[in-house]
Amino acid sequence: MATLCIGDSHVKRLKLHLSAYRSSSSAYNIAGLCPVYYFGISGGLVSCDRHLELLSTAVRRHNPHHLIVSLGGNDLDDNESDWSAECVVSKLVSFLTLLRTRYTLKTVTVLSYFPRLRTRSISPEIYKLRVIETNNLLQHWCINHHLTVWRLRGFTESKHEVLCDGVHLNHYGYYKLIRQLRGILLRHHRISQ
Repeated sequence: MATLCIGDSHVKRLKLHLSAYRSSSSAYNIAGLCPVYYFGISGGLVSCDRHLELLSTAVRRHNPHHLIVSLGGNDLDDNESDWSAECVVSKLVSFLTLLRTRYTLKTVTVLSYFPRLRTRSISPEIYKLRVIETNNLLQHWCINHHLTVWRLRGFTESKHEVLCDGVHLNHYGYYKLIRQLRGILLRHHRISQ
């Protein structure tokens, strides 16, 4: 029962970070873990239909039982579009509900967002407020659509720097993310047995 992680550049960089490991079992230290695949798009957007098509194609190609999603953070960092937090969450949840139904996924887990220190078109303070609003909406919408939200913990209150450029995770940040993903994958592993 494979798991597929899809999303933005965080997922793309995670795949590169884990490429040194021979298997998903050794990467996450879970004996007998089924394969974990990754498909990320640099600059991935919920608001871009082409990106959603590429993610949907990755799900069809890998045919996973479980899906982990990290997508929408780039949409929150846009001052020129009309994409409010509610629009981002609504489109993301609709897309994931469609994937769950179309590909008969056992679980769909959405990772919460964490603030950036650097942004493209809005101030980091406004981005932080959008993250808080979006995480709250995401929690509510996902419960109503039978999706799971995994609240990423330990990133904003970390004693160590977790971002390499104000946006993307550094080695310590990926260490923390891998620990979070391990919790999700342990749950998938138990479901599979």
